[in-house]
Amino acid sequence: MAAVHNKLNTKHAVAAYNKESIAGKHLHDVNNNVEDVALVYNAKMASDAEHAMSLMQGFRTYPKAMAWSIALSTSLVMEGYDTSLIYSLFAQPTFARKYGTPVGDGTYQVSAAWHPV
Repeated sequence: MAAVHNKLNTKHAVAAYNKESIAGKHLHDVNNNVEDVALVYNAKMASDAEHAMSLMQGFRTYPKAMAWSIALSTSLVMEGYDTSLIYSLFAQPTFARKYGTPVGDGTYQVSAAWHPV
């Protein structure tokens, strides 16, 4: 993990210049600029290190990002659950008896204009 935060020196990046390929694009496609090569190589090394992290290492390294991800995912799941749950309440006989009006066949129906009193 410490390798992610340590900057690789330019010599190391240039030595890796001919060996590495990043997402199908060779490093020599980066305008042959030594600083660009070092930047791209360092980004690849950091990305590889993050992909190799376990779940707990991710929680320890990025706690705020993980918390936001969990909060957003949970709210999206609950929104999907809520949209199907509310309509299933209308079909429950007890709910219909409490908030609906009797229909001629002995059942109750919640009107479209229903609102709490």
